[in-house]
Amino acid sequence: MTAIYARQSVEKTDSISIETQIQTCIARLPRGEAYEIYADRGWSGATNRRPELERMMECIRAGRISCVAVYKLDRLGRSLRNFLELLDELRCRDVVLMAENITLGGADAYGRLLVGLMMSFAELERDTIIRRVTDNYYERGRNGMFLGGIAPFGFRRTVYRQNGKKIKGLIAEPDSAEIVKSLFERSASDPGASLGQLARWLNQQGIVTVRGNPWSSAAVGRLLHNPVYVRADASVFRYLKSRGSTITTAQEDFDGRRGLYLYGTAKGRTATKYADFRALTVSIAPHEGIVSSALWLACQHRLAENRALNGREPATWLTGLIHCAHCGYACSVTGRGKSTRYLTCGGRKMGICRRKSRPLTAEEVENAVYGYLCEEVNKLICLSTKPEERLKVLEKERNACLDAFSQVSDITARALDEKLCALEREYQALTKLSGDMRQENRLLSEFPARWERMDTRMRRDIACIFVRDVRVSEEEIRIVAR
Repeated sequence: MTAIYARQSVEKTDSISIETQIQTCIARLPRGEAYEIYADRGWSGATNRRPELERMMECIRAGRISCVAVYKLDRLGRSLRNFLELLDELRCRDVVLMAENITLGGADAYGRLLVGLMMSFAELERDTIIRRVTDNYYERGRNGMFLGGIAPFGFRRTVYRQNGKKIKGLIAEPDSAEIVKSLFERSASDPGASLGQLARWLNQQGIVTVRGNPWSSAAVGRLLHNPVYVRADASVFRYLKSRGSTITTAQEDFDGRRGLYLYGTAKGRTATKYADFRALTVSIAPHEGIVSSALWLACQHRLAENRALNGREPATWLTGLIHCAHCGYACSVTGRGKSTRYLTCGGRKMGICRRKSRPLTAEEVENAVYGYLCEEVNKLICLSTKPEERLKVLEKERNACLDAFSQVSDITARALDEKLCALEREYQALTKLSGDMRQENRLLSEFPARWERMDTRMRRDIACIFVRDVRVSEEEIRIVAR
């Protein structure tokens, strides 16, 4: 049976649709040929992890498909390395690839060369498209255009006229804009208003994010950091300049009325939650800001102080690994420096997790994980005996070969000599491995004593090697291995 594969990353009027790709492939097949269609709509060719492509490969591995037909080779992918891996698997399973009136059997060296050249051009085209889209993205930002996506909380999308042209932008929503003002005022004026408490206040009011989700401390932090809300003046310009931002607008244009667009790489926006302005670019936007520059800057200084306090020693060596088994939110530790430290569910702090349970202590969880780490270390120690057992077997086989040399012909002696050389190579390799493992075994046997001398950060590094997650509830402490 033939598999027809089609892919379209973005639907555009000038692009070849999924339906057109499929019909073209069907027309190339012999009359009466059975086929099955696999179509990935909205998936990039930069990766092989696409649902329909993976389903097709499972059918190929099951032996149900003998031929793959595509409209063009770049429909299978635009990464040369990923494509060649896929092509190697097709070749190993004797699956023929049909594309652009070219039929390629996997064993044809010239066919592989042709495919490699074609995919190199496809990869070059993809890189060119990425560069063109990136350049256009930054140019739109410099021109004060909204860069797409969902409008930030407190705004809705609208259209402005600038130099006789229509441009997409933002305009404040009266109700949600008032909520934004209240958040900034609470954060700047109330010393006890942490991000978690602000998120809890929003959730108790029944207010959700623009995506319809409950608020978290990270979401509140992103909102307070975002300069889209500030009526930017010269003081905001100087602040962003001192933080290392790339500013595309002159200081004179910071008129104390308009907001700002903050943009850059996805990594810079997400990983730093708008806190590290060095990775981002700032431009004046056409919309009017919601909060004053003095209020916005007061919040920035307050958030910076919180980050400085968070730089101290973690309250537990399981920081970031403990999560509530009911809601999935991370658990923090309260009672730092006290005799008993308790776990607090992040979901309960924000009013999301309603389940009541007895408070767990950090010591309970730490002891459970430490016991698990000791078990894993003992398993590694047991592995060190396996090379020793194999060495004893090799020693016996080598002695048997030496004893047999005097009783065999020249032909058999050559065979024995080859076997003896192979045994000697394995023996030498295992001897070295055994010595290395004895050294590791000595270090592992000292694990409990070394653990007592480790600081919190070193213990966390060890825990992260073995543990991916710790799910806690009133019934159990479940450790998820890495």
